Amino acid sequence: MKYSQQEIIQYVQEEDVKFIRLAFCDVFGKQKNISIMPDELQRAFSYGIAIDASAIDGFGDETHSDLFLHPEPDTLMPLPWRPEEGSVVRMFCHITHQDGTPFEYDSRALLEKAIKAASEEGLQFFFWYGTGILSFSGQTTLANLP
Repeated sequence: MKYSQQEIIQYVQEEDVKFIRLAFCDVFGKQKNISIMPDELQRAFSYGIAIDASAIDGFGDETHSDLFLHPEPDTLMPLPWRPEEGSVVRMFCHITHQDGTPFEYDSRALLEKAIKAASEEGLQFFFWYGTGILSFSGQTTLANLP
């Protein structure tokens, strides 16, 4: 679902959200999170939230340790195992350097780049949860599968 930044801020206020988890993956595919308070959300959308990348395996050394998390409003998800009062939500993030350039090991940016390159070659990606892998060729689409 597409949400605007203002809709997310309004949702956080109306639903008594106490914490926002900003999620990202390290270079090994392990999900990492940091939590922010609702009053930090506007700053997160506008400027990003600074993290110390030297504390994350594979993200860099102490000389290049300042990275920023930028939450993606479309990924908002309430965490269902939290109580209704004082709920917690999660958003996945893009990662950038201080100057705004994308972090070269940001898994979301790498996936977007791969999808764009495949699209330029006439290929499409379909993502879903499941136990099998399907391979398509020619004009096969999900709509005309047997």
